[in-house]
Amino acid sequence: MLLIARSSSDGLVGPALNRGNGRRASFTQKKKLPALKKPNRDPVLQQIETTDHTFEYDDQFRVTLENTNAFGSYGFSYTTNPNGQSADNFNYWNVKTVETLPDGNQNIVYTNFQKQAMLSVFNDVSASAKWITYSQFNDKGYVTLKALPSALSGYDDTFNDLVEWDFGNATYIKDGEGLVLTNTYG
Repeated sequence: MLLIARSSSDGLVGPALNRGNGRRASFTQKKKLPALKKPNRDPVLQQIETTDHTFEYDDQFRVTLENTNAFGSYGFSYTTNPNGQSADNFNYWNVKTVETLPDGNQNIVYTNFQKQAMLSVFNDVSASAKWITYSQFNDKGYVTLKALPSALSGYDDTFNDLVEWDFGNATYIKDGEGLVLTNTYG
């Protein structure tokens, strides 16, 4: 996602932070941004440049709502692992982020202490379908296993690793089915 902030001299409307309660901040871009200095401009970027955006933030300065005139509203929610946080385990989820798209579908991402995506889900609400991708890391944070949607039967966020690893086998990774990529490092 491209987020553009400008100073008040560039047309920023509203305070950068509502210091009354410290929980919300927002701004609205009211005028067209200056042209990019590239001769061949991307038409998508041109459209983004002229779109009004309003952002709202939580008390940790994370975006909770993005309103756009051209694309609709995007909601963001954040949940921490109820089992606690890990400061050093790459295969332990710390934060779940849910992005709700204008059409009601969702992108769900579970990240570890380094904010690496351990598991991502595209949730097609209208079709009741989920596309899940899972990554496992070594002790240096390198991806050692990546299971694509065809190899996953689900996940469970009551488990810190999300797929319930037990003695080299994961409950939610299908045996002998789907695509699982493995990496080794020398």
